[in-house]
Amino acid sequence: MKASKIYDDPSMAQEAADFGDMGRSQQELEKLTSRLHALIGPTADARTIHEFQGERQKAALAKAVLAAFKDGAKSVSAAEYAAMASAGYELAIAALERDFAGAERVRLEYETTKIKIDALRTLISAQKSTYNL
Repeated sequence: MKASKIYDDPSMAQEAADFGDMGRSQQELEKLTSRLHALIGPTADARTIHEFQGERQKAALAKAVLAAFKDGAKSVSAAEYAAMASAGYELAIAALERDFAGAERVRLEYETTKIKIDALRTLISAQKSTYNL
């Protein structure tokens, strides 16, 4: 951002925000606000994935246990151990972990965008007070 000198004395020099900085800050705020609105749906999905991660893992295990019973497991314990060792269960858990990681990235982007918006609002407020607007 362009800056101008407030004082002519080099020892007292301070940088002041250029009036155009406020316009650029407002444009950035609009851009970030649009991005935040675009993240509302994905953030809701991410929160659901995060909240129900344990249940999703249990459901994957239950499917694998059922498959182990169909393959001839003699007891619940045997079916559970066979299920946990199965390739299908391993693939299901890997998919759940990818979903969870993606959900965490979305949540992080949402929170980061909110923080940037708050910082820009503070900056714009300070700029307005500088220009007595």
